[in-house]
Amino acid sequence: MKKLICFLIVFLANVNWVLAAHPVDELKQEILWWSKEGIKTDEQGKPYNGVIKEKFDGGEIEAPYKNGLVNGMEVIKYDDGTKIEAMLENGLLEGDIRIFYPSGKVKAECKFTKGECITSEKTYYEDGSLYLERDCMAGEFTGYLKAYYPNGNLDVMYTIVGGVPNGVSKHYDEDGNLVSEVDYIDGLRQGVAKMYYPDGNLQTELTYVNNVENGPIKEYYENGKLHKSYALKDGVPEGETKEYYRSGRLYSTALFKDKATHNLKFYYDEPDEKVVLWVAGLMSFALAFAISYFITAKYSRRK
Repeated sequence: MKKLICFLIVFLANVNWVLAAHPVDELKQEILWWSKEGIKTDEQGKPYNGVIKEKFDGGEIEAPYKNGLVNGMEVIKYDDGTKIEAMLENGLLEGDIRIFYPSGKVKAECKFTKGECITSEKTYYEDGSLYLERDCMAGEFTGYLKAYYPNGNLDVMYTIVGGVPNGVSKHYDEDGNLVSEVDYIDGLRQGVAKMYYPDGNLQTELTYVNNVENGPIKEYYENGKLHKSYALKDGVPEGETKEYYRSGRLYSTALFKDKATHNLKFYYDEPDEKVVLWVAGLMSFALAFAISYFITAKYSRRK
């Protein structure tokens, strides 16, 4: 179970990192921040015409104005060498916007019209290979989002609607093997999720309800035999759990309730012989029997 939890933490952290890794979003916010005051005016209060250069903490910006609004190429340069270039028309993004690494190579790019994206956003590794692409339709990031490893193999792919995951998400390792599949509805994990071994055999299947593990979980050995079966309620084990040997023979059983183990938990060896009986319930019974025996014997002697 600990192995499964660790795997989920790593996998979800990877997915959330991909979801957050959109330089074009940051770029758009940075560009439009300079136009937040609306029409820029000169000293006489008339709409400004001309080029404005301004320094800010960490860099400088240069933008051409016409009738008080940015019209043309706006350039933002940062002290670390990063640069943003964007075309605007009447204060709205119109045309290509790009962000550059300090080396001068393109880090991310997208095309806009009337302030809305009309092409896929693409983000690159510094060597120029594709890192991430996100489809855009009618001003919304809708379609597929794909992230890639430096070697070009697919890392994560899922469907997005309105900028959030909707549909099946698939995660692969660097060798191209499918690692997991998770269903999303409105950005939340819902339904059955599956994890796989590198050879393609099923490793784990579990159920999500509103982003939380709820329902049966089954873990398998590489040979396809069932390893463990149990259930989670709000992410916590609840109910009966069973564990098996690689041969398929039962290894142990237990009952989880209120975040604790209750009743009997039996261990077996491969021939199905019971070799250990180790249970809190049995220990309680043995202790109660011993106390009862002691009291009865003591009472009998007094008679």
